[in-house]
Amino acid sequence: MSTSLSAAPWMQRENYRELGLFLHERSPCHFSKDEVRRKIEGELVRASVKVNLHTDLHIDVVYSCADQVSVSDRVTGISVAYDIRFGTRLEDGTFVLYDAPSYGRLFTGPKNAESARYFSNQLATSVSYALTDYLKANLE
Repeated sequence: MSTSLSAAPWMQRENYRELGLFLHERSPCHFSKDEVRRKIEGELVRASVKVNLHTDLHIDVVYSCADQVSVSDRVTGISVAYDIRFGTRLEDGTFVLYDAPSYGRLFTGPKNAESARYFSNQLATSVSYALTDYLKANLE
């Protein structure tokens, strides 16, 4: 996951120290949505970006989990997929996401407390990459 993409003009904002955040859990995971939100908001705080309800530009975080099940119907692990992209709201009220850059990933691992921390940390790290691109677009 690289943050070396050239800054997209739509990322540039007059008040770049505020950014909307939408967090969606599509299917239950073995880590809590509150924990993920807390970690993501921590990344925003460390970047000196205030979370707001503005929809003209926001980070959209969508994640889902699925058990990996063997042919003998035994859970052998878990897959976590997430997509992190910037989005906006059009004048007619429609929400849209920008195609690029996308900070999504797919992980697999055991279904335990250690992997729950790992997966939620990876989500926060990917948000950090998105914030880096966003701040570079506004500070350069």
